[in-house]
Amino acid sequence: IASASLAAALLAVAALVLAGSGSAARAAALANTATFQDSSGEDAAAPDVSTIVVANDNQGTITFTINVPNRPTLTGDMIVLLSLDTDANPASGDPEVLGSDYAIELDGPLTGPAQVVLFRWNGTEYTASGVSQTSLVFSYANGAATIRINARELGATKNFNFGVIAVGGVVLLSTGEPDFTNIHVDLAPDAGHGFYGYEVK
Repeated sequence: IASASLAAALLAVAALVLAGSGSAARAAALANTATFQDSSGEDAAAPDVSTIVVANDNQGTITFTINVPNRPTLTGDMIVLLSLDTDANPASGDPEVLGSDYAIELDGPLTGPAQVVLFRWNGTEYTASGVSQTSLVFSYANGAATIRINARELGATKNFNFGVIAVGGVVLLSTGEPDFTNIHVDLAPDAGHGFYGYEVK
């Protein structure tokens, strides 16, 4: 359901948060690792992101660890969407999502096994067609989604801004399409706080 759920999730929350104002909030990196805090308890029914830890190694592999303590396992009703402004320029990329150039979508096992997909903004929409993502892998354990990808597949980024949307409550219609009518959403950073920022070293 990756392509359909990506579009629906973005449209469902863009008016709430990612089009909001605010400059990127940067965290000091120590040994190429930075921890970003998110507030808790905004919606008790939503997957509640507490922290996001970002790190990179000398080969350019970037690791995102998205901690969701109230969801110890990745359930079928969940989507975790990572929006990435990989040129750190909000004037380029998706104008409704703070200049995002890429999006990584992690889907829970709603219609089959859990999966992760990389999308690129092409000026009109997000597409996975022709987008290299051979290094993209994920795991989910003990309330933490871990996503790894090499910077070369994110435009060889050295400095990027990002935000996370954690969605719960997705159900499957009889048609086989996902239904977002009663979803619950957590946004990191919170609405109106821009994106987090990270430097690849």
